[in-house]
Amino acid sequence: MIIQSRQIWIRDQFVKAQIEMNDGHIIHLFDYGEKQPDQDYGDACILPGFIDIHTHGAYGYDTLQADITGLKHWQKQLLKEGVTGFLPTLAAASVDNMRSSLDTVRKAVNDQNGARILGVHLEGPYLNPDYAGAQDRQYIRRPEITEFEELYRDYGDLIRIVTVAPEMDTEHTLICFCRDRGIIVSAGHSAANYAEIQKAVKDGVSSITHTFNRQSPFHHREIGVSGAALRMHDLPSEIIADGLHVSPDALHIFYHAKSISAPVMVSDSLSCKGLPAGEYLFGDQIVTLKDNGAAYLKDTDTLAGSTLKFNEGLRRLIRDCEVDPVKAIRSCTVNPAQLLKEDDHLGSIEISHDADLVILDQQFEVIHTWCKGILSE
Repeated sequence: MIIQSRQIWIRDQFVKAQIEMNDGHIIHLFDYGEKQPDQDYGDACILPGFIDIHTHGAYGYDTLQADITGLKHWQKQLLKEGVTGFLPTLAAASVDNMRSSLDTVRKAVNDQNGARILGVHLEGPYLNPDYAGAQDRQYIRRPEITEFEELYRDYGDLIRIVTVAPEMDTEHTLICFCRDRGIIVSAGHSAANYAEIQKAVKDGVSSITHTFNRQSPFHHREIGVSGAALRMHDLPSEIIADGLHVSPDALHIFYHAKSISAPVMVSDSLSCKGLPAGEYLFGDQIVTLKDNGAAYLKDTDTLAGSTLKFNEGLRRLIRDCEVDPVKAIRSCTVNPAQLLKEDDHLGSIEISHDADLVILDQQFEVIHTWCKGILSE
């Protein structure tokens, strides 16, 4: 299969080219028009498939529901927004609920009929209750290394990221345990000051969870977790680009402060994404979805998560926030792949890489998505 376009994203720029795919991989890159293409996309943009490392659910499904049918439906729907790889994300929950959810994810890992599951993100339960946000406080607890060792014993092959409030892991026992086993530790839902973040990074924290949201804020005398994300230019840091969790101006400042490989756009989406306004469950709690796409814990002004579609987030960054397109595109593609240490086969359009591609029109609407060389329906 050979496809071509006058705008293919190769090495951080758009070029005229052709891509030949076979057996799920990119096997050749040709000059535009060199071979007879099977599909000519004209001026449409061809990008690497998007990677979402922080997403709780969508289209009526939440990871904690542990329902294989819902999970597989979610995988298929993600292709419609250009996402080809993702980490189903668990909020704070009971150990039994976490285990049943992880068992369900494992059943779908090798499913080839939708976006690929690259592992799991545990956003909890080891958080600071003072920065719980929409997380259910009854399940938030201090890191318990014995509990986590048992989870790792049974699900170490799935767990890729663990969000931890570093100040709750006072001896950094959990942070070091994860670091030594190649699990990414991300600081989030945290009251830590800058010095505490510096120490945590030295001991193994390698990311910041949804920068600016539910963490100690930036102040000119104590910059907190939010300031650490800005000050540590090279530290990979998530950002929710829905324009609600973080304003367009703050998004611009964040991307301007970060080095080219550090920003990572995430959806942090809920099960109500893709559904009409109304009331929905997030774990054991009720979320109210407004007409503008904002989702709040019922009868509060607490944002519970987003309903962001990835292609819309990229459009917002470039069009509304005036973010450098190179940084914006990288934050959806190669940067999360690098964080996951999967950039040897994901996140960029290169020979031998997986044929994960999204084709966008000039309004950033998805025309087609290819996942492992298979065209989505």
